[in-house]
Amino acid sequence: MLFGDLREALLECVRVRVRNGQLTERGLARLTGISQPHMHNVLKGARTLSPEVGDRILYHLRLSALDLVDRCTLRRHVTPDGQDTSEYSYLPVLQGRLGPSHPWPSRVESYDRFPVPLAAVAGLFHPVVVRVGDDVRMHPLFSDGDLLLLDQALSWRTEPEPESLYAIKRGRVGLVRRLRIRGSAVYMVSDDCQDRPAAWERLPVEGQHITHFVRARARFIGREADWI
Repeated sequence: MLFGDLREALLECVRVRVRNGQLTERGLARLTGISQPHMHNVLKGARTLSPEVGDRILYHLRLSALDLVDRCTLRRHVTPDGQDTSEYSYLPVLQGRLGPSHPWPSRVESYDRFPVPLAAVAGLFHPVVVRVGDDVRMHPLFSDGDLLLLDQALSWRTEPEPESLYAIKRGRVGLVRRLRIRGSAVYMVSDDCQDRPAAWERLPVEGQHITHFVRARARFIGREADWI
């Protein structure tokens, strides 16, 4: 993996944390000793991230270069024949729950890791696991305590598929919904009104990028009891 690839992976990691509310540009600028406008331009791609500032970001986020490398790529380098040595990837788990009566889950559990089959995470960007809260509008698709796998890749968030599920941040809470795009309008669709467009909830995307609301593509992976 080239230095430029690591640099871009670090920047995208920071952008995701800023969008999820785990970091602010101002706070990160203060920690790394650069101005907030300079940090903004670095994250926007208008300025180059220097190795020195990159090292400071890694230090303050408690990350190493290995944390930025795709797991499959890493395995190809550490195993002689390039074969996977484990059937599971142990993913970080978000604190709290994703649901209408819960605050948006913005932090990762310190020690909790959840085993997900490697085939399920292949090609995903910064995948994490989250437990959902009770949401009567999504019954019987999932229930309180069920587990979702979140893929934070920008491609899925900017070009949503109508049958996929998405983790959507609305104010201070999170919802799991399908999305429908009609012209410039973006609608959240719960399972109880898929065939009733009049009941769809419009997202206020005017003047904001869709990724401000659509934080990840979500996939149901089961109930916690199924994995114990």
